[in-house]
Amino acid sequence: MGIAGALLALVIDRRRELGLLHFLGAAKNQIRKLILVEAGLLGLLANIAGLTLGFALSLVLIFCDQQAVVRLDDSISLASANSACGHHIVYAATVLAGLYPAQVAVQLNPIEVVHEE
Repeated sequence: MGIAGALLALVIDRRRELGLLHFLGAAKNQIRKLILVEAGLLGLLANIAGLTLGFALSLVLIFCDQQAVVRLDDSISLASANSACGHHIVYAATVLAGLYPAQVAVQLNPIEVVHEE
């Protein structure tokens, strides 16, 4: 929901730009792809941040709490499989969250946007 809200705010903020692109000849499909690519990039950045911070947290747990090493040894293979699945789910969710803002961007009336300029 946060990604969808952020993308919708970006579409509303950039409605003049998107309407002008449509007025200058960009197809609705191209504008939709633009918003979905932005959503995909947000998902990719979220996955990179999650991996980086998760690795840092695991180092803190291993070096600060020696008891955690015993608990982590048993679940490393399960955690890596869950992590890979989780990253795919996060990426898919961010792209799906971009569908509604992309639809809003496509429905902008280019005549109104150019008239406002």
